[in-house]
Amino acid sequence: QHLAEHAYLKTLTDFRTHRVKVNEMLARHGLKLNEKVLGETQRTIWTGLKQKPVRRTRSTARLNRALEDLEAQLLAAKKP
Repeated sequence: QHLAEHAYLKTLTDFRTHRVKVNEMLARHGLKLNEKVLGETQRTIWTGLKQKPVRRTRSTARLNRALEDLEAQLLAAKKP
């Protein structure tokens, strides 16, 4: 748990530091950083998990389908 919290906080710090560049990269895919989240200085991984799911965009829907396809292929490969 400690490692997960450290990684989460480090990632938030990196996003805050490089928000302009990261937003430029994300914009190419119709995404952007959530400035409200980046502004929360007391945020932890655990408070972040209690939030409602983020609205699905076309990009996240495509990613979700790709992950589901990959999972199905991995399960099929495990079967004898």
